[in-house]
Amino acid sequence: LLRTVCNVPISNGVIQSEKRIDASLKTIKKIISEGGKLVVFSHLGRISKEEDKVKNNIEPVARKLAEKLGQEVKFISQTRGPKLEKAINSLRAGEVLMLQNTRYEDLNNKAESKNSEELGSY
Repeated sequence: LLRTVCNVPISNGVIQSEKRIDASLKTIKKIISEGGKLVVFSHLGRISKEEDKVKNNIEPVARKLAEKLGQEVKFISQTRGPKLEKAINSLRAGEVLMLQNTRYEDLNNKAESKNSEELGSY
């Protein structure tokens, strides 16, 4: 599991600055080059109401990361549950899976920054 900061500015689905993604590349490349099965967690923006989820979807970050790595980055629009568990369990050596924005957990005053035990169990 790698908790990284990919909180990048996005406008109309286009990443405006990639420097936070770039900052994590060395670590990510080391993990996958050594055969690690990498699960990437990150947050993006602030989520206080359901409408915030659309503009803070982290999928464009997963696509940019794939482009920079030159390999597929699997994306799952989940932050917990059976679909996520299945995606993690199906990873092979050297593969990367990125979860949906962990700040989706903030909805209804459930701050992801409180380090949920369930999230940590993955």
